[in-house]
Amino acid sequence: MDSNIRHNPVSRERFALDGVGYEIAAAADEAGCLARWNCTLCGLGAQSKVKFPSSSAAMEWARNSARSHHDRLHAAQRPPA
Repeated sequence: MDSNIRHNPVSRERFALDGVGYEIAAAADEAGCLARWNCTLCGLGAQSKVKFPSSSAAMEWARNSARSHHDRLHAAQRPPA
């Protein structure tokens, strides 16, 4: 499934948090949908271990996981306002 997400995604999206880019994608097979995310700043990313009933649910997991990564690693690096 990992290669499916890279090569045959059913959904793909790019978004930014505080100027840091994130790429997310989801792919489906007969058992459900998996998703992955990648941070374009540091190169870290993750893939879901559970299958979701829809690509939209998988994409929401990827967005939330990327936001969590951002809050832990990159938002803390911002200078205080």
